[in-house]
Amino acid sequence: MRNVALFYFGMKYFIELLVDLSPRPRVIREGYLRIGLATLLLVLAVFLHNTLRKTPLRPLSTALLNASLATLSFMLFYYRDPIREPLGSDPNYIYAPAEGRVVSVEEVLEPKFIGGKALRISIVVGLFNVQLLRSPVSGQLRYHFIENLPGISNNNLGFVTADSHKVLVTHQWRYGKNFLPTPLGTKRVSTLRTEAGTPLKVAQKIGACGFGTGTIVQLYIAADGIVQPVPVIGMKVRAGTTVLGRFTPKND
Repeated sequence: MRNVALFYFGMKYFIELLVDLSPRPRVIREGYLRIGLATLLLVLAVFLHNTLRKTPLRPLSTALLNASLATLSFMLFYYRDPIREPLGSDPNYIYAPAEGRVVSVEEVLEPKFIGGKALRISIVVGLFNVQLLRSPVSGQLRYHFIENLPGISNNNLGFVTADSHKVLVTHQWRYGKNFLPTPLGTKRVSTLRTEAGTPLKVAQKIGACGFGTGTIVQLYIAADGIVQPVPVIGMKVRAGTTVLGRFTPKND
């Protein structure tokens, strides 16, 4: 009876989680398949547990039930979609494109899109961070494409990938400069939800990180403007909520 009640309340919570009771679902759509499979596994585990409750296999069925419940709980947590709203109305604010920790802030050359010096902000998205990517500024998505890269090995960041991809998503905003939220270090390509020519709002969802892989999201900001304050290494950020800095053109 206790197991039946546990299953009932678990399914009730799951349905409420997916049904659009709030302005939008509470889990991201990239996780629907895995969450569905985890739910099916839990249903089978409950059935087996009730069927085998008076047999010597009961400990095995209990272990399967606990494992399936833990799997579903992890999937719901991993693919969670909490509300993220910009905290300011200044159009020059630059918001974090991903949730995680800032691991580097440096000046680099970016010849493909910006065509010169740029400030590159690198954010590591961890296993327990929200996996969504968001637009750091308002503007228009110019285009995106995928490049194959050699494996990335970085002991300081704690992961090694053997087969990596680089997804470039280029923005054009009021100053005509390009912003490149660039997921790196994923064995499978991150999901992109937007197409070329799409107008983007600040903090709009543009994609999701690959499942279960270390991801670095890099944001390039053209050097012909000033970003103040400059983000600090180790700073924890939330996509679409944390202001990385304010962009001011040098000619203003």
